[in-house]
Amino acid sequence: GNINVNSDKYVGGIVGYINIYSMKTLQIDRCYNIGSLNGGYAGGIVGYIYSNGIISNCYNKGNIYGNYAGGGIVGQCSEIPNIKNCYTSGNIKVTTDNDYWSVGAILGKIGASEYSTSNIENTYYLESIEIQGPQILELGNSVSDQYMKTREFYNKLNVDNAWIYRENLYPRLHTGPTAKIQSVQELIVENRLKKFKITTEI
Repeated sequence: GNINVNSDKYVGGIVGYINIYSMKTLQIDRCYNIGSLNGGYAGGIVGYIYSNGIISNCYNKGNIYGNYAGGGIVGQCSEIPNIKNCYTSGNIKVTTDNDYWSVGAILGKIGASEYSTSNIENTYYLESIEIQGPQILELGNSVSDQYMKTREFYNKLNVDNAWIYRENLYPRLHTGPTAKIQSVQELIVENRLKKFKITTEI
């Protein structure tokens, strides 16, 4: 379903806000969002992430509306996480005209003043989506609707054998019991796709 929150809050298709800076590893794997998201800082998978974890094998098809920051996979981060083997196909719009804030097909806003984008790898967005905001953060690879339905595109994404090829359709994730977020405590979360375990390591 669609998610709407107060204008100054974080919203994500899977997780709204992650602020655990002491984590050694954080991984969100094999998750997806198809609903529209509307909030202060909005991301198709994660609204805000502090740590430099891993977001892999995820996709977003929902439209993203942020008042300050918005991204197809992550709305805002302090340190750039490793985002890999992901795609997004929803529109992304940020309403503020303050050019401190930004919007992006993959990642909306980076808090750090110095950063490397080498952590963003094998990520894609639909070339026809609307991306609107005071500044646009250009990360990821722009591809056509037709290309996203090809076996070649599926093969590029399917590095971890997480994806299923569907003729004339976008790739989707396997529905086995492998989706996960890794951290220290253990927690069972259920989403549309499947149950997945949260285990963290400090």
